[in-house]
Amino acid sequence: MRSPLYQKIYDDILDQVKSGKLKAGDKLPSEKELAEEYNVSRITSKKALDLLAQDIVIERIQGRGSFVSNSSYKEKRKDDYRVEANRKSRRKRLIGLIIQDFDDCYGTEIVKTIEEQCAQRQSNLVIKRTNNEIDKEKESLSDLLELGVEGILIYPNHGKYYQHKILELVINNFPLVYIDRYIKEIPISSVGTNNQLAAKDATNYLFSLGHKEIAFISRPADGTTAIDDRKQGFQIAFSEQGIKLKPDYFFNITSYNQFQNTYNSKEIEELLLKYPMVTAFVVSEYTLALYLHYAINMIGKKVPDDYSIICFDSPIVPIGSPFFTHIKQDEQAIGKEAVNLLFTQIEGKPCPKSILTNYKLIEGNSIQSL
Repeated sequence: MRSPLYQKIYDDILDQVKSGKLKAGDKLPSEKELAEEYNVSRITSKKALDLLAQDIVIERIQGRGSFVSNSSYKEKRKDDYRVEANRKSRRKRLIGLIIQDFDDCYGTEIVKTIEEQCAQRQSNLVIKRTNNEIDKEKESLSDLLELGVEGILIYPNHGKYYQHKILELVINNFPLVYIDRYIKEIPISSVGTNNQLAAKDATNYLFSLGHKEIAFISRPADGTTAIDDRKQGFQIAFSEQGIKLKPDYFFNITSYNQFQNTYNSKEIEELLLKYPMVTAFVVSEYTLALYLHYAINMIGKKVPDDYSIICFDSPIVPIGSPFFTHIKQDEQAIGKEAVNLLFTQIEGKPCPKSILTNYKLIEGNSIQSL
């Protein structure tokens, strides 16, 4: 395994101290100067200096800079064993993962795969869960950087919001990969499902069964690219079929509680009653499909007798077919590709901006032909 970038700086300075090229009291280059010299981010050069200070090779004085330790190298340590032991303990990279949450419906396999892939690369994974809270995402990012992670995988919170710290890290070429979505305005590497094509295939599947009055139901996208792409795929399917799409058939459920992952079924019931001509739904996520199913029952209708439903994701059932016909995202591929992208950046190699993974349409019991 290739050594971390900060280790190169650490080793070079340590060798200069041991050889006498750098003597007690000599001032070292600044974080910025080292970053420019080694063509790395300031976060990387800072970590190298912090570790040298931790091993008492140098002293860092606020407002003045970094200096070779005033006591002789061997007097401080008596021998080199402690430094060598520290260096060996740091051979395992530290990787950060920030994720909203994960469950049996979506996310668990991504996390498991990421952990397995990191372990295969002799790296430790630190996981931070945000519960879709912006402040927790900020705190998690700061905590991981403070721990000295060499790269971060982020399954970001819902919406278009992004932290200014993210932009700073991108500018400094710090290894970052977004999972499940991307930021159009910022060149961050990302991995996710081909949501546009998947939504188009889901809609075409309903068309093939005779449905024409089809609605797309989701929480408001608010700039969340996964939802935006699914909406676009839904629209493209209508366009390619030559069927006019009614604008009212985009049902945005505004009662979503992001912290509890719940909806108000009354809002969905009202839409069902307002648009009785709809016969089928493409649903952006499994949880919303559950609430839609409940609302249909509450107005005295049934699935699939009166309404057909196809959604994204569903828990795995050990026996038989799942209830919802659904798009199954390849979570293992997402997790594997995300780690591959991150380590490509860590190793300073050319890296593609985004990777779209495949999916499967799994037939369940929630769809009926007209």
